[in-house]
Parts: sequence; structure tokens; C-alpha cells
Amino acid sequence: ETLFTTITPQELTGNFSDSPTPIYNPYSVMPDPENPTQLIGAQFPGNQITPGTLINPATLALAKALFPTPVATGVPGKNGIDTTPNIVRQDSASLRFDRQFSDRTTGWLRYLGNSQPDVSSGGIPANKSSLFLHGYQAAGALTHTFGDGKEVAVVRFGRTSMQDNVLSTYPGIPGNLWQTAGFNPLYASGFAGGRSFFPGLSIGGFLGTDGSYVQENHATDVYEGAADLSMVRGRHTLRMGADINTNGNQQPILLQSQTYSSFQTANPLSSGTTGNAMASFLLGLPSQANRRNLNITVHGWWVDGFYFMDEWRATNKLQVNVG
Repeated sequence: ETLFTTITPQELTGNFSDSPTPIYNPYSVMPDPENPTQLIGAQFPGNQITPGTLINPATLALAKALFPTPVATGVPGKNGIDTTPNIVRQDSASLRFDRQFSDRTTGWLRYLGNSQPDVSSGGIPANKSSLFLHGYQAAGALTHTFGDGKEVAVVRFGRTSMQDNVLSTYPGIPGNLWQTAGFNPLYASGFAGGRSFFPGLSIGGFLGTDGSYVQENHATDVYEGAADLSMVRGRHTLRMGADINTNGNQQPILLQSQTYSSFQTANPLSSGTTGNAMASFLLGLPSQANRRNLNITVHGWWVDGFYFMDEWRATNKLQVNVG
């Protein structure tokens, strides 16, 4: 269980009279006539946002649709509770096959895999976060001995993949809420693949959400092929081989986030002890915003290598003279 502070029905109307912290009208801020180097502002009468037309209808609709209603938690200052279970599951698999094809040829195949599908809260009951970690390695090799056993060849191949995928959604919320709420058409749209995303919200002293976003991070994408050959020639053992690795990376991380603080509704002369982040939210005045609509891809990476070695044994002769 997670406790937090949500907005009350009274605060949804702009009435913050129950809050001991005074809130100020950000649109009243102006230079102090007696000291032009400082700014002053007017407190909202009775700590109520007036006129009511200052409340942003889009953020108000978002609050009504997403934020849970207050409940009694028994903890002072906390009127919200999230009981979304945190479910962690891990699955793994390991397989290996060995085969003797003939007296001269052997081979093996191996697979190692791991998956972790997790489900947790995105910060409030309406917001769900799903994590899917998946990785595997597949490899195999063939070994063949030629002629009289003095020549041995080994061919190997492998595949390594690792994905870190996260999907945060609002399962019970209409996907077009941002449109019906009256946000700008570009507010939550225009992402790669024609997707739309609600922003992650951080409201200081109140609640926070992950929002809706997608992360499909294919962090490791490796193919490998290698071959080795050893030959015995008299006192020489010749070894040679090559190894080719190719690697790709794909990181489409699509999201947007907004932070609301008390600063926007604080007294310019004493911002540290005044203002209310939820009031700033209702006015639609974030202190910070972030938007990421970038699909990072890396292709064409190659790591190649080859080697040649010559090992030889010296001839030791011992001469004994008798006389």
C-alpha cells in the first residue's frame, strides 16, 4: 500500500481555504512600486481561486478523471491510498543438445533464456505500469576431425538478445480524454507511430503518476559467427581462425512529463512558505515540462577479429662421449 495526498472536492472548485498556506494569484505579479527591483503579488481572497474562470478547464477535467477521491487513511495529511499489487514473476529456461554425427564430427546446441513480466502501480490506482525484461542466448558448434587426426576444424555461431520494455497506461480511462478535455491537439499526440500519451504528473506535496508512455529498449542485439582450424605439420602446430560479431541497438522511448510546484502560486517575496502545487495545477501552470519523441537506433556495428599462431617444438639432442 502507498499513501499520498489527492485533491478534495472542495479544492476541485478552487477553494483552498482549508489549507494553512496562502496562495497568490500569479497573474497579479508586478514590480513593487516602492522597490522596482522586487516583485509583489496579491493573495487570492480567502485562499479561493477567483474568478473561477482562471481554473484551466483541461487540467480540471484531467483531475476529475484521473485522481482518486479522498478516503480516510488514519494518517494526518494523507487522504489517498493505492493498493495496486506489485507482481514480480521470473521465468527461466536452459536447454542443451549434444550429437555425435560420426567418428569425426560432433556438435552441440544450447539455449538460455530469462523473462520477467512485472506489473505495478504507476503512482495512483488508475495508472498501471508493466515491465517486461526478456533475454536469451542461443549458440551452437560443429567440430570435425580430418584425415589422420592432425587437422581439426570448429565452426561456432551464437545469438544474444536483451530487451527492457516498459508500458505505462490508464486501462480504465478513454484514450481520447486529452482531446475531450480540451487540450491543444499537439498536447499528447504527434509521437512516433501515431501514438498519444498522457503526461506523467508530479505535483509537489500531492500525488505523482508515471503517465502513459512506452519504452522498447532492445539493448543487446548480437549475432556472432566464428571458425577455428588447427593443423599439425611436423614439429609445428598451426592455429588460425576468425570471429565476426554484429551488434544493433534500438531505444524508442516515448513520453512526456510535467512538474507542478508551489512556486507558481507563491508570494514572490516569500516563495518558500507560500503557494500550493495543486493550485498551480488547476491553473495549468507547470514549473517544468519534458517531452521525448525519439527512436534511437544503432546499426552497422561490427567487431571482427582473426588470428594466426605457430607453435613448434624444438629438437633436443643429447651427446655422450665415452673415452
